[in-house]
Amino acid sequence: MSATNHLKALGVRATATPEELKSAFRRRCRETHPDSGGSRSAFEAVTEAYEVLSDAARRDEWARDYRAVAESAGLVVCLACYAINRVRPMRSDECASCAACRTPLEVTPEAQKERYTQELRQHLGKLLHTVGSEGGSLAQDMVKAAANGIRRKLGIKR
Repeated sequence: MSATNHLKALGVRATATPEELKSAFRRRCRETHPDSGGSRSAFEAVTEAYEVLSDAARRDEWARDYRAVAESAGLVVCLACYAINRVRPMRSDECASCAACRTPLEVTPEAQKERYTQELRQHLGKLLHTVGSEGGSLAQDMVKAAANGIRRKLGIKR
């Protein structure tokens, strides 16, 4: 799954026509080509973006994967510019908008709360996995440190 925003690499909107894609590709190639002072990695990113976006099947697959990667992290993809947005919890009367293009995002407060809950569960699961067997000894060390701190405050010697 790719988290690369090919639309941003070419500087086009999600509704770009094949002619607009080709024009943007040529312009960005001139800007990023190593012979013109650009970097090889930027030029390769532009080339890959054009290859993906100019093929309808690859474009659909990329868009689906791009949204899935963002949503799995609790983020919201703007359907106009494909910028990834972190949306804070909202009240029921609020509407979130894209930080890049200010387009209203298609997310409800309930859906956003669910995304945050899923993201929190995912991070907690990773944390528990990382801590694993070390958790017991970490907790023991924390209790000892807290007890020593209390002893010092109360002036109790060991």
